[in-house]
Amino acid sequence: MTAHALFDLTGHRALVVGASGALGAHFAHVLHAAGARVALAARRLDRMAELAGHWATVPPPSRWT
Repeated sequence: MTAHALFDLTGHRALVVGASGALGAHFAHVLHAAGARVALAARRLDRMAELAGHWATVPPPSRWT
């Protein structure tokens, strides 16, 4: 079994709470890279707006090849 097949989250949804912190933002990125549709939640709206702006300009990460 390949790593892609083992961690493939295509068609799944994920909610990351605390996404304005470093760990939450990184975890959301990893879930997205695995194919999940990711929703973010956090208290720090300014940091969330910054992340949203960053993600809007960066193409989705490439999946395992």
